[in-house]
Amino acid sequence: ADCSGVKIFDWVAHSPTPHFVLIVGIGSIFAAIAFVLFWRHYAYYRLIHNTPTSRLRSASQGYVELQGVAQSLAESPVLSPLSGFPCVWWSYTIEQRVQNEGRSSWRKVETAQSNALFELVEGDHRCVINPTAAVVITDNSDRWSGYTRKPLPRAVQVGGEWRFPVENSTQPASFRYTEKLLHNGEVLHVLGDLTTRRPAEDFDADHELRNTLVRWKQNQAKLLKRFDTNRSGYIDEQEWQAARAAAQIEVDNKLTQLRSLPARNMLTAPKDSRPLLLSDRDPEGTAGKHLKLAWLQLSLFVVLTAAVVWLITERM
Repeated sequence: ADCSGVKIFDWVAHSPTPHFVLIVGIGSIFAAIAFVLFWRHYAYYRLIHNTPTSRLRSASQGYVELQGVAQSLAESPVLSPLSGFPCVWWSYTIEQRVQNEGRSSWRKVETAQSNALFELVEGDHRCVINPTAAVVITDNSDRWSGYTRKPLPRAVQVGGEWRFPVENSTQPASFRYTEKLLHNGEVLHVLGDLTTRRPAEDFDADHELRNTLVRWKQNQAKLLKRFDTNRSGYIDEQEWQAARAAAQIEVDNKLTQLRSLPARNMLTAPKDSRPLLLSDRDPEGTAGKHLKLAWLQLSLFVVLTAAVVWLITERM
């Protein structure tokens, strides 16, 4: 131990200045990264721990925490692009094996995640979730390897179970796939910005009127048959006013139908720095994981900072 200490002291005292600056710089950068990660995980912990879970029927507008069952909006289920599993949300990463000086490593070549809307259901109440920019925490993660950039064929269903086809080869796989999913029917814990709007609030009557008239004008034969009352072969000013009045009635009827529809809840990413968080774990477990990661990063920050300070002190 004493011998090791002498060697470290000797290196600090006599190493060339460029080497010393490089080591101190690298240590400082990693310390800064550790502190940023500590703050991020601790902020997530406080958000989850301090935000009470609301019932969807009585949730206030703004940043809320909800819990319910994930349900696809589409009649046919969303399929993940790599495995082909049915889900409500997916993300994937594709890595390619590369050789460098006789060593192989994985290089990321493609990554993507779903932005398709889906619903969170709590009893008779529903909320549409827009997962764009979401932070997703899930235990549904799979990793497998293959020989093409996209795995072929896709997953197949055998006896009620989804399975990956096995590629037979003696050569190491060229690609590695990592996929994360949120399944239909799964209980989710979510945090995000809740807004409640009625469909009629987003209805632009003037825009709809213009579109209706443009659509009618594109079918001249039908327009003449309906509104050319004097059979002149063209629509005069009086007949065009009658067409506008008919189009206005159609728009008003559509607006009346929209006003009869119930209000729709929507959960999206907040405009401030708070995250849209989707998780298939229970809230306490998710909060506990972020707290552990926060203390781990803080410990790393303290150790690296102490090491950098000690190196500079000894050098001086």
